[in-house]
Amino acid sequence: MAEPKKRPTSKKSEEAQLEDAYTNITRRKNQPAGKYAAQNPDGQTARKVTIIAISVTAVFLVLLTVILVVTLGKNDGPEQSIPDLTVAGVNISGMSQEDAREAISTAAGAMYDDCSVEIHMGEYTIQLTAQDIQARLDLDRLMAGIENSSIQGGEFDITPYLVVNQEGILTAIEKQWEPIANVKTEPSWTLEGPAPDLTKDEAEIKCQTLVITLGAGHKELDTHALYEEVVNNLAKGIFSMDFSYTTQEPEAPDLEAIHQELTTEPEDAQMDMETFEVSPHHYGYTFDLEAAQKQLESLGNAAVLEIPMILTPPEKTTEDLEGLLFRDTLGTFTAKSASIPGGRDVNLKLSCEALNGIVLNPGDVLAYNETLGERTPDKGWKPAASYEGTATVMTYGGGICQTSSALYYCALVADLEIVQRHSHTFISSYVPFGMDATVAWGGPDLKIKNNTEYPIRIEATASGGTVTVSLIGTDTKDYYIKMDYEIDWKEPYNTIYEEMTDQNPEGYLDGDVIISPYTGYKITTYKCKYDKQTKELISRDKEVTSIYSKRDQVICKIVEPETEPPTTQPEETVPSGPVQEDGA
Repeated sequence: MAEPKKRPTSKKSEEAQLEDAYTNITRRKNQPAGKYAAQNPDGQTARKVTIIAISVTAVFLVLLTVILVVTLGKNDGPEQSIPDLTVAGVNISGMSQEDAREAISTAAGAMYDDCSVEIHMGEYTIQLTAQDIQARLDLDRLMAGIENSSIQGGEFDITPYLVVNQEGILTAIEKQWEPIANVKTEPSWTLEGPAPDLTKDEAEIKCQTLVITLGAGHKELDTHALYEEVVNNLAKGIFSMDFSYTTQEPEAPDLEAIHQELTTEPEDAQMDMETFEVSPHHYGYTFDLEAAQKQLESLGNAAVLEIPMILTPPEKTTEDLEGLLFRDTLGTFTAKSASIPGGRDVNLKLSCEALNGIVLNPGDVLAYNETLGERTPDKGWKPAASYEGTATVMTYGGGICQTSSALYYCALVADLEIVQRHSHTFISSYVPFGMDATVAWGGPDLKIKNNTEYPIRIEATASGGTVTVSLIGTDTKDYYIKMDYEIDWKEPYNTIYEEMTDQNPEGYLDGDVIISPYTGYKITTYKCKYDKQTKELISRDKEVTSIYSKRDQVICKIVEPETEPPTTQPEETVPSGPVQEDGA
């Protein structure tokens, strides 16, 4: 037990003061006589001083004995008594610290060793056992607190020195409160009825009903505040107490969140651009949010809200898309030329076979040269007439410009995007003026783009010098196209006679056409839009201007051979290579 506090008598203790006095006396006793010896050579003065010193020493020895007796008596006697305090129900007034400690320990054991707490909350009760609480006093801290306390009487607060099982108390409270709190209900919802197949036709789909159950008020308990109340009452020896909980009204159902969770957007039927198979559509699925909110506001005391689910249709059903695909002829044209048995007819058939069945998906671009490939004999292409500059020559694949021109015309009336097109050197007879399209491997090309929303299939056939090309797709326009043209100027050809002998290598006869003629033209084509309903002209827009060269007619004139050969021979020159056109 700690020693009681001693009251100070001065800045120094009594023992320290006595020790200082004794030291001073001894010091003076041992000093030489000094000046006093010089003044009393006979030693009289020295003897007086010695007598005085002995007397003073004797007095201080007596005082020292008294002080020691008093001091020792304080240390060996009974402990100082404790003020008039009540601790844990025990009045410890006049007790020694050891006795007070024992009395408090006994009282605390009787109070807490087998204690239980009842908490009353209206119709509910929570019971805390001694095992839950595990209450005890920290006696060491408590006694130190009493010793250092300035309180001289009354009830000593043991709360700071009470040790409990906080986790055990809180766990017991929460465990017993859980079934009470679980009577609460929050808003909930469910869909009644089987989930519909949203890929079927609307008439075949049976929608569900959204059932929303409103919540009920629930109870909330501040467990930490209750814990503090329990501890404070335990310190006071109170083991039965009242506590209150709060009732929380339920939140209203969040219709917007439910609407967002349940809403399924419609999906249009889609087509596989490789297989052209149509995937099924999906109807959208939702409920009328605005109507549901109004119904909730007018619900009154009812606890259940029933809301019908509804369908939202896709823009394109499976049936719609299947019916739209390759439904319309967007453009068709038949290009006729003089039937020339042999290479040209073969080349026309090969060109149509390369085009036939090709499907252009939306955004696709068809390049004619790439589609046909290089025209070589190993691929079956035959020599036929074509243009090389202003000359007509025989080339593999000659005549295929007839097919490209028919395709170009179809693209014009289908209102497709023309990415690239070139006119022939000379005017063509198998298409309207200004609507031809020349091609050559490594040179001019025809490129068209599908700018519609649906795929386009090309159909192409050839027979007896005639080519027919059609574009099959989906026409969603409210207009149709007719092509027109204007001749800006023309330049007639001249007739030239070339004299030859009847022994000429080509075997021409008098009057044979050596070079066929072409009139020169400048042609501007126009794209004319007409309203499908009224048949009235909507617009007439310039499409392109094409310039065609003239070529003079050369006729053979047979003359008598010269008698004398020419004296000089003209130097042979190598002509530059004009652009070759794979068609005439």
